[in-house]
Amino acid sequence: MIKMNYKKIFIIGIIALMVLSTCYAAKSVTDFKIDNSYYKVDSGKYFALYLTNNQESGIAIYKYVNDKDIVDENDKYDHMVNDYGKQYINPNEQIDITKNKDNTTVFKDHGNQEHGVLELVKIGDEQFVIVAFTKEQSKTEQSTLVTLLNNFNKANNLTPIAY
Repeated sequence: MIKMNYKKIFIIGIIALMVLSTCYAAKSVTDFKIDNSYYKVDSGKYFALYLTNNQESGIAIYKYVNDKDIVDENDKYDHMVNDYGKQYINPNEQIDITKNKDNTTVFKDHGNQEHGVLELVKIGDEQFVIVAFTKEQSKTEQSTLVTLLNNFNKANNLTPIAY
């Protein structure tokens, strides 16, 4: 008769489950590597915001989902960023956008008095809108934001997709 050590089997099973769950875990808005000059000031299920110390520029990461699924979760930053990532990729009376051949988009947000560059990326089944922005009164150049977005892509092994 073979004597089984159920305790060892249980421990091995738990470890295997933990390893598999990390492999299949969905990416969240806070799982990305961000340039050290930006610090996280807010995050939720669908939104993460990173700013410079003077709060003149930043990176906003949005989960690309149906707007009806999102609760307005960044009210205290309404003067800086939009509530949903889709607001940045659909032109309207407040936002002018110009799509580039490399699947990035340049925007000017008249309502929040800012400009920047953004992209849509896909990881597994999830999509994210990544926005690098600066306030109009800032001395941060558009080329700096493009470099920031390119460095973000390299650090996170991302490529913008068409939308």
